[in-house]
Amino acid sequence: NINLPALVGATMGRDAYSVPIVKKKMRSSNSLLRSIAVKLTCNLGDRELQEEVLSLLRHDSSWRVRLEAIKAVGKMHILEARHDLEEILSNQESTAEDKAAAIASMLELFRSVDGDEISRLATSDRAGLRMLACELLAYFELKSDLSRIRPLIEDVHPEVRAAALKAFGFLHVDL
Repeated sequence: NINLPALVGATMGRDAYSVPIVKKKMRSSNSLLRSIAVKLTCNLGDRELQEEVLSLLRHDSSWRVRLEAIKAVGKMHILEARHDLEEILSNQESTAEDKAAAIASMLELFRSVDGDEISRLATSDRAGLRMLACELLAYFELKSDLSRIRPLIEDVHPEVRAAALKAFGFLHVDL
């Protein structure tokens, strides 16, 4: 099958002819080819491809393709995906792998974060968003805002407790 070598060649070429080829592969009926196309698209960053990745994140029926799209929106800094990523973190049906990829992408989307945003996430009724508060605090090394996640050490969800403890440990702060 010539699809995969054509896709790899197009992404490595990084020229005007690459975008239509990659976009065509992202619309393939083969979900494996679509997921590989999304993964390779991160190297291009073209706006047209960003829109296609966002569309796949929102509408593709294949879990593998959506997972690659979750990862790609962070690497490509697609800010429009922030709400979609928060939805993934808030959804109880989301897999642990989806949530981990969404957190990683959110970390790449944030240039900085303030205490109010940490507080909003830390007091959310969704465990995934509370975990994101801990990850953001550690990622940006916000020792001054540790008090905002201190209650999460006793959260009802073990993943949130672990994320809070990880943040305290990462920042080398005694409890």
